[in-house]
Amino acid sequence: MSCVLVRLQFGQTGDLRLTVEEEDFPHPRRRTLYIDEETYAAIGSPIAGAFLEDDVLSYITEAEGRLKAKERAARILAYAPCSAGALVKKLRAKGYDLETAEAAVAYMMKKGYLNEEEQAYRLAVLAVGGKYWGRRRVIAYLRSKGYPASVCAVAIARAEEEGEIDFAAAKARLLEKYLGEDAAPEEKRALLYKYGY
Repeated sequence: MSCVLVRLQFGQTGDLRLTVEEEDFPHPRRRTLYIDEETYAAIGSPIAGAFLEDDVLSYITEAEGRLKAKERAARILAYAPCSAGALVKKLRAKGYDLETAEAAVAYMMKKGYLNEEEQAYRLAVLAVGGKYWGRRRVIAYLRSKGYPASVCAVAIARAEEEGEIDFAAAKARLLEKYLGEDAAPEEKRALLYKYGY
């Protein structure tokens, strides 16, 4: 099937919009594909009127999928921070294959839009400062969000080093908030266990 590049337009975000016409009996079919400049250069920078071979059209279609996965990943991260693993799962749930989802996540990390250590750090500080959680519960929470154990350990250590987390003070505030000074030792142990101490 032959395909002709009918029009080429540059978008506002640096992407390119290619309008192609495919000869499809009995009526030709037009469709618009979106790619980035790197892909455009890789296919030889064709101009309007150029014929595109099937392999080139296939390459463009795959590149469009990768570009859309990056855009979707950016929208997901704009809504709420998430780990790389969670972002891959969300992209997979939107219909992207594993390779495309992982490539989009790697791109987000490379560009600095996804920083797992910083996100885990902030979540840990909020969990200890606002909810008085202990180390075990903070780690379990971060792991449930998809952060690797190594990232959790680094984030908590950094927060302790910078004075953003003080488990002893959080423990004292927790006991003061939920139990009086005359609470039984077993009540204290149960509360502390529940909160990850």
